[in-house]
Amino acid sequence: KKIQEFYGEYQGFVVLQTWNNMDYLSSCLSFMIEDLCKPIIFTGGRIPLEESHCDLIGNFTEACFIAGAFEIPEVCILCNKKLMRANRTVLVQPDSVDAFYSPNFKILGHTNARLKIEWSNIRKKPPGHDSSICLIDN
Repeated sequence: KKIQEFYGEYQGFVVLQTWNNMDYLSSCLSFMIEDLCKPIIFTGGRIPLEESHCDLIGNFTEACFIAGAFEIPEVCILCNKKLMRANRTVLVQPDSVDAFYSPNFKILGHTNARLKIEWSNIRKKPPGHDSSICLIDN
């Protein structure tokens, strides 16, 4: 409901979520939203925030940058420098910072030394749709 409420005001959205059900929730949302024209990126972290090498900060920063800078009309998961289509991603190593894998679809992008978006793997923006409108099937 919050994404639908603020859809016209932001370039993209970042959802912080625990590893345990991120693949299910993000996949469900990807099927609920019709004519998506903006990125919705789910991310989180495995290492607790109070530890110096926490992965949440890097994941969150990268997700915010991607959501604000690119028109990627997808619901995605960003984990360990990999951007993946949410409804093609599964949790395979819950105790690892590299927890998610996309066995049936290529990754959408990666953020190693430089951000690289694989535009050929990203679905096209729906033609003739207003990016200020978000339709969520109840």
